Amino acid sequence: MPAEQIHLVRHGEVFNPQGVLYGRLPGFGLSDLGRSMAEAAARDLVARKRPVARLIASPLQRTQQSAEPIAAAFGLEPDLDERVIEPTNRFEGKRMSGAQGALRDPATGCCWSTRGSRAGASRSGRSPTACSMR
Repeated sequence: MPAEQIHLVRHGEVFNPQGVLYGRLPGFGLSDLGRSMAEAAARDLVARKRPVARLIASPLQRTQQSAEPIAAAFGLEPDLDERVIEPTNRFEGKRMSGAQGALRDPATGCCWSTRGSRAGASRSGRSPTACSMR
């Protein structure tokens, strides 16, 4: 029988002290706040009396950790499915901000300038001068 309702729950905050774009990289689990967020999501589903018959998570550590409280609350074993994983990203493992950030590296195809105040500039005053995703 098809599901009448689907609940989508995004993973909680990730422990990422280096501030990199982690994407599909292994070893990025939830922070303490992320675990609290996952527990809050499970409590909310229970409090709203939402029926949960199946739990699907990507094989990434952070999604499995986020699924654990929901699995426990509903007596389910999560099904791991690679089809729900995010797409690859050429910036994985790179810092995005700061003087050495990927957005300032011409090799990435994106360069940001602090000169000028063109339309679309961020509050920091930075505006894109060139960006090509090859």
